[in-house]
Amino acid sequence: MTITEDIKILLDPSVLQLEQTNAALRLVNICDFHLDEKEILYLFYHSRKDFGNKYWNQSPYKKYLFLYNELLNNNKGMFIAITKYSKVYFYPLYFVSMIEPYNVGIHYYICDYKLIKVYKILLDYNDFDVYDLEIPDRCKLEIQKYKTTKYSGKLTKSAIKN
Repeated sequence: MTITEDIKILLDPSVLQLEQTNAALRLVNICDFHLDEKEILYLFYHSRKDFGNKYWNQSPYKKYLFLYNELLNNNKGMFIAITKYSKVYFYPLYFVSMIEPYNVGIHYYICDYKLIKVYKILLDYNDFDVYDLEIPDRCKLEIQKYKTTKYSGKLTKSAIKN
């Protein structure tokens, strides 16, 4: 099974619980056991609840599929942070752009202060790379400073694209 196939299984409300649990266990392995299957099942259960939300003008399924696939392939640390944070406040689509082509960063324009605050909260749940996020460089720099302080300088990339 691929990561995308496991995500599709977990996003499909018609799939049997046993199959979803098996897909969640495979994702636990991909995340180097920083999550357990219950946390992953919780995340996807609440993601599926958005499918019936009449206020969405676009398919939340496509956005969740993009977000989770992108993070599990390119930024597992952020997937872990979002999964852990979703138990406190559930709104992963906050981190996906509103229109296609989708990107990971922020889905609508908010002030820098709030954007920085949200990413600092996520960093409290797990370390992740902020380098490739589609957010303003001035925000990346501030978030990177927080990350460096919190995680004792475990820095592998510059916070600002050259």
